[in-house]
Amino acid sequence: YYILWRYRVRPEHASAFEAAYGPRGVWARLFQRSAGFLGTDLLSDAGTPGVYVTIDRWRTQHDYDAVLREHIDEYTRLDRDCDVLT
Repeated sequence: YYILWRYRVRPEHASAFEAAYGPRGVWARLFQRSAGFLGTDLLSDAGTPGVYVTIDRWRTQHDYDAVLREHIDEYTRLDRDCDVLT
């Protein structure tokens, strides 16, 4: 099960964005609390600077839904904190 997100990142926040959304970032660390999380890929658009795609891989949709239910407060906080980057 894959979750894809597309982002436009402000140039001054590119490094912070890559650190937060990359395979070892805060989002991946949150998701790693679920045994069903298989990893995150962070891709940048070579043709359009500042455009990124994240791909979160899950064993099943149920695993993804479960981590959201169990950690919704932290998910919401991270979403709010990282909003400034995009």
